[in-house]
Amino acid sequence: VLLLLLMENRKAPAALMVIAMGALLGVFLSGAKNIAELSVSFHLPKLLPYGVPAAADLGSILLMLVLPQTPMTIGNAVVAQADLTRTYFSPQESKKSTPKALAVSMGLANLVCFCFGGMPVCHGAGGLAAHIRFGARSYGSNLMIGVALLMVGVLFGDRAAYLLGNIPFAVMGGMLVFAGAELALTIADIRERRDLFVIVGMLGVSLVTNLAVGFLLGIGLAYLLKMEKIKI
Repeated sequence: VLLLLLMENRKAPAALMVIAMGALLGVFLSGAKNIAELSVSFHLPKLLPYGVPAAADLGSILLMLVLPQTPMTIGNAVVAQADLTRTYFSPQESKKSTPKALAVSMGLANLVCFCFGGMPVCHGAGGLAAHIRFGARSYGSNLMIGVALLMVGVLFGDRAAYLLGNIPFAVMGGMLVFAGAELALTIADIRERRDLFVIVGMLGVSLVTNLAVGFLLGIGLAYLLKMEKIKI
């Protein structure tokens, strides 16, 4: 309800207000237990805090994490991200957001993250849709959230999880509903019958199997329709 009421409010941005109120509510419901676990000090990242992965670890990671994630990363964080950037911004503003540039920037970012024990990161069309839906229009939003997260990490170190843990999952879920709806509505510019068929086919297969199968089916269908091997 709060998101709906504040969605177009520039003085009290919906996302910031909901997260702030959610965090306060989380502190109240937890009896400030998580806050009591916090201690402010100065923390700097350590180089390879978990050591160098063994060859066996790299092999299992490739099979269990990298390969299953590949369709999601290519589809959502490269192809969809580049397309969505062209949808939201002018050709002049979006010309640098090419699939190649997105893939290279993610690769470099993840190499740096790995060196400091960080989690893998990606761009993601969902993140862009969420930023746009909640009012962000420039790179300033990324700078603000980046600075905020750096401050949390430097000041609280591994205890930052206690601070972020105060935000209830329901708050994040509510925001994801709006971000997901914004992303889903981007199919409104699809006009060709065969393109809609590919989308519906991918959706159906992904729901009953998994994203990788839907991803491969979509590529196959798109090429078959393009070569006029099948007609819809």
